[in-house]
Amino acid sequence: ASRSRSPGARRSALAGGNGKGARSDRSQTGMADSGRLVLGVDIGGSSVKAGLVDALSGHLLGRHAQVLPAEAEARTEGVIMAALEAVASAAQGDAPHGARVVAVGIACPGLLSGAVLRSSANFPAWKDVDLEAVGRRLVPEAQRVAVANDANACAAGEAAADGPGPTCLAVVTLGTGVGVGVAIEGRPLSRNVELGHAIIRPGGRACACGQAGCWEAYCGAPAVAAAAAEALA
Repeated sequence: ASRSRSPGARRSALAGGNGKGARSDRSQTGMADSGRLVLGVDIGGSSVKAGLVDALSGHLLGRHAQVLPAEAEARTEGVIMAALEAVASAAQGDAPHGARVVAVGIACPGLLSGAVLRSSANFPAWKDVDLEAVGRRLVPEAQRVAVANDANACAAGEAAADGPGPTCLAVVTLGTGVGVGVAIEGRPLSRNVELGHAIIRPGGRACACGQAGCWEAYCGAPAVAAAAAEALA
C-alpha cells in the first residue's frame, strides 16, 4: 500500500548511483537548521552513497554516489573503503559553516552481528568487518555510529515517515540484490531476514551467495538484465 511521507522524510531519501561513476546533488535547502548533522551512508551492491542531513529538521543538504566494480571479486576492502571515503568527504563538504557531523548511520546488505558484517554475497572479500569502526574512520569526531542491515534500515525509515503511533510493516528492497526489512511497533527487527537468499527453485540459477535457485538469482538487477539479454538473443 502507498504511504504519504512528510517533506523532511522525502528530502532525506538517498538517490542511487547512475551507473556512470560518481554522482553528486546539492539540496536546494542549502542550510542546516540546528548546526548538528548526520551522515547517512548506504553500502550497496553496485554503488556506495552518502547524504548529509540536518539532525533536527531532516533537511537533506547534499548527496553523493560512487559506482563500484561490476564484478563482485573486484569489490575488495580497499576499493570499497576508497569509495566510502570519497562520498563521505564529498557529503561533509556540503556542511554549512559552523555545523558539525555528530552521528553516522551505515546501512549494508548481508549478515550482521551487532555492528559487525559477518558476510555479504555482494562483497565476498569482506568478512567480519566492524562497520562501527568504519563509520568512525569516516567521521572521527562523531558521537555515535549506528549500523543496520540495509533492508531493516529502509523499514525503519518507512516507519518513521509514517509519524507517531504503532507501525508494523515489511519492506522489500529490489536492487543489485533482494532484501526484506521488517519494522514492528515502529522499530526495525533486530535480526536479519535475508529472504533474498531463500531458495524458490531448487537446483536453479547460481546465486552469488553460493546457493542455487535463490529469489535474488531471479529478481536481483543483474539477474533481470541477464534474463532480458537471453530473451533478446
